[in-house]
Amino acid sequence: MYGHKKKILIGSCGGLVGSYLSRYYKDKRYYVYGTDANPNCVTKFFLDKFLLVDRFDNGNFFNSVVNILNRENIEYYIPTHSREISLISKNESFIREKTNAKFIVSDYETFLKLDSKEEMNKSLSYAGIPVPKMYHLNELKEKYLPVIFKKSFGSGSNGIQIIKNIDTIYNFRSDYNDGCFFEFINGDEYTVDCVYDNKSNLIAYNQRKRLKSMGGAVVITKNDYDFPIDYYIEAISKSFKFKGCVNFQYILNGNKPYFTDINLRFPAGGLPLTVNSGIDVPMIIIDIMDEKVIKNIKSCQFNKRIMYKYFNEIYEG
Repeated sequence: MYGHKKKILIGSCGGLVGSYLSRYYKDKRYYVYGTDANPNCVTKFFLDKFLLVDRFDNGNFFNSVVNILNRENIEYYIPTHSREISLISKNESFIREKTNAKFIVSDYETFLKLDSKEEMNKSLSYAGIPVPKMYHLNELKEKYLPVIFKKSFGSGSNGIQIIKNIDTIYNFRSDYNDGCFFEFINGDEYTVDCVYDNKSNLIAYNQRKRLKSMGGAVVITKNDYDFPIDYYIEAISKSFKFKGCVNFQYILNGNKPYFTDINLRFPAGGLPLTVNSGIDVPMIIIDIMDEKVIKNIKSCQFNKRIMYKYFNEIYEG
């Protein structure tokens, strides 16, 4: 029945991105597999086949993924979680040698420069990109408040706190050892969804204003090109070797953007808006993996569309 369909594996499929991509590729007539460490995963209702894998911190995770790729004869592998993508990038040569699956991730050298909040801030600053000032725990003083605390490694809004009182830090000093403090910037928040080819050329991007978020993922967002971001995106793109999907987040204060995050993955919540606005990221990724010539799309700046994400229910048992 499915012999004519190409097989695609969505890694860490339980998140918003995994759910969306699973439904998207099913509609495109792919045979869609999904893996996750959590069996209570809503995405399993949208898959042709769901497979459990070990957690990232389990030493067997990597081998279990390789076994699935080979056993199920997967043609395309799309990891979606930051930690998963980093692990795949680190072991890219081994996977390509041991499996026939196609995938695209940024070079591990790029992860090392950007994976931690501290290294990302330093790397961007060195490249001439405006970023919030960064403070270490022993540098903080009352005059710098308020500040934003972020864990060194984290995804979404996990662990983020706004610190307004210096006593908070003194009273709970041990809570703030694994992270950095950043200047609090007032302004509108934006995300720029980008896709790069295998040679790190920027294929397309969409600039979105974040109107409402939940758990770090946007639930209401709109295309907004009122502020020209081209110069900064080109400058960042020249400074780092990106491949596949990358998204940048910045806060616009006056006429100056302060870049706060770079995620070497699909955007968590706003991807459907970018796709619906004319940049078909999931199919562009497939074409890149198939080494097809990709037309340079650049942006969809004339599309003023707004996306509203809502919840729905599925019952089992």
